[in-house]
Amino acid sequence: MMQSLRFRLTALATLIVVVVLTVASVALFFIQRQQLINNLDASLGQQADLMVASLLEAEDDGGEEHEAVELDDLIATVDRLPDDELFEYRRIEIRPQNQTPFNDADEDLRWVSRPLGQVEGQGPAVLYVGESTEEIDETVRGLVVALLVTIPLVAAILAALLWWLTGRALNPVDSIRSQVDAISDTNSPRRIELGADTTQRHDEITRLAATMNGMLDRLHEAGERQRRFVADAAHELRTPLTRIRTTVEVDLQQPDRADRDATSREVRDEAVGLQRMIDDLLLLARSDDGTTPSPMKPLDLDDLVLQEIRDQRATMEAAPITIDASAVSAAHLIGNAEQLARAFRNLLTNAVRHASSTVRVELSEDDDAVHLAISDDGPGVPAEQRELIFERFTRLDDARARDDGGTGLGLAITREIVTEHGGSITCVVDGRSTGARFEVTLPTSQT
Repeated sequence: MMQSLRFRLTALATLIVVVVLTVASVALFFIQRQQLINNLDASLGQQADLMVASLLEAEDDGGEEHEAVELDDLIATVDRLPDDELFEYRRIEIRPQNQTPFNDADEDLRWVSRPLGQVEGQGPAVLYVGESTEEIDETVRGLVVALLVTIPLVAAILAALLWWLTGRALNPVDSIRSQVDAISDTNSPRRIELGADTTQRHDEITRLAATMNGMLDRLHEAGERQRRFVADAAHELRTPLTRIRTTVEVDLQQPDRADRDATSREVRDEAVGLQRMIDDLLLLARSDDGTTPSPMKPLDLDDLVLQEIRDQRATMEAAPITIDASAVSAAHLIGNAEQLARAFRNLLTNAVRHASSTVRVELSEDDDAVHLAISDDGPGVPAEQRELIFERFTRLDDARARDDGGTGLGLAITREIVTEHGGSITCVVDGRSTGARFEVTLPTSQT
């Protein structure tokens, strides 16, 4: 069963604290016990030194001068020492140097020793002063009991505190999750809302909410574009299909008056238009998905432009439109020849369609960019619509008609291609005429 983030954070933090407290408690146990033992040893040594000094003073007071004394005399001297708390130990022994102090099996004693001089017939004598470690053990046991009670209690209190704190910290996140989960439609106007106390903090939670709202806005815009695109595409496809159906039905209803050759040509032209539109839609769909194939290689853009101009001239049937290519100079860049040719073809066809008499093409190159401009002497584009014309399925009422062959996708496709090549395209005012002027800037190299 998957545990919640709140549970995992609380458990992990509590475990870490318990481990740290346990290690610290073990260290405290050994340090405290060693400190008590060191204090006991120091105290025993101090008392042993005082006892030796008292024994030697008692012997001097006896007025007897000898190099060795009886062991019993030393023991008797010890018995005659003043009754003072200073000497109230569990064990005081005087033994020959070759004997160790007595140890009771039921009692753990700490001993210190001090030499007392020669004992007649037995060599040097040693004073042993010892004390039981029972009091130390009792103190340490009390510390252990206190730690065994304190650590679980502290861990429980800490776990409860962490559970409460993580709950407070994650409540806004859970609120965001539930609000996002409730927004099932990209067209929904609902957005993430936080409480007033959370909104004023400007922390990670508010930034998360702002990011989610931005994502929802982008999804809403993408959904709107997709719905508009589907609706426009369906409308655009319905028109040629309706014309094809109408033409065929008229011939079927009046077979004796039908002109099959004319019908075939009309159906062919409509089918070609449909195919072109479907190709445009597929290109835009691939561009939206980021799957448009674009192998880049060095190319001469001037050769490409001049070839498209020749092809355009060949398709014009005695139209009074002049294409001026005198300002086309050499230009080299790295790009996709097929896509760039399509973009220039769209611009050139658009200019020829709306020109009154002349279309002018200019091409030049500077240090790091190629500049292409196509202008015509047609009616031009109003300033407020110069950005709108790059939207899909956009036609200007006074500049385009459905019957002139335009689908409203050419400029949108051109902008997609130019953008993919890292360039830009704008519609500007041509100071030499009232027509439209499209300027394209493309980098000479791809990064």
